[in-house]
Amino acid sequence: MIKNALYIFILIALGISSCKSGKQVNSKPGVSKGVQDTLMRMTSEGHLIEGITKKMTGDPEGAIQSLEQCLRFNPKNDAAYYHLSGLYEMMGRADYAIAFAEKA
Repeated sequence: MIKNALYIFILIALGISSCKSGKQVNSKPGVSKGVQDTLMRMTSEGHLIEGITKKMTGDPEGAIQSLEQCLRFNPKNDAAYYHLSGLYEMMGRADYAIAFAEKA
């Protein structure tokens, strides 16, 4: 059951990550602030899911890149800071681990 849930999570994360264009969402005339905020939040969450997936599949460097992208779109994402802290601790970088843990 847990294995099936993990596969579903990974498939969803990969689907989201394959849809991203890599471009930042910019303000466009005629697009409401609410729509822009929603797009930024969704992009941030997509990077978060991608980072967690990479962490779970043994790609810590890729996970760090995705989680840092998440923070570029939403610097207040506590989950990204939490996961970055754990990744840096796992890699033996206590200085970074503590800094990100304090922000989480």
